[in-house]
Amino acid sequence: MRIINYWQLHTQIADHTDDLHHYYEAVKYLLDSATSKAALGCALARGGHLHAAREYLQITLAEMPFDQQATRAYYQVLHDVGTRIEARCFAKERKALQAAHPEQL
Repeated sequence: MRIINYWQLHTQIADHTDDLHHYYEAVKYLLDSATSKAALGCALARGGHLHAAREYLQITLAEMPFDQQATRAYYQVLHDVGTRIEARCFAKERKALQAAHPEQL
C-alpha cells in the first residue's frame, strides 16, 4: 500500500510541476506501470531529452500498443532525432495495426 501512495504522490506532483525527477520516481515506485513510463517519455521529449524519451516510449508501446498519445509522441521523437525513415516505417506499422484492430484505436 505504501508503494502505491508514493507512486500516486510522485505522479500528481509530476503532473502539476512537469519535474522530470517526479516522473522518474513514479516509474521507480511502480515499475510495471506503462502509463507512468508513457508520462516520463512524453516529459523527456518535452524537455528535449529525445533519446531517453525514445527508450521509454518504445517500452510503453510494447506494453500498451494502442496508446495514442505515446504513439504520437514516439513518432515525433523519431522524426526529431532524424530517423525519418524509421518514423515512416513506424507510421506504416501503426496504420496496419489500426486496420487490423479498428476497435482499439
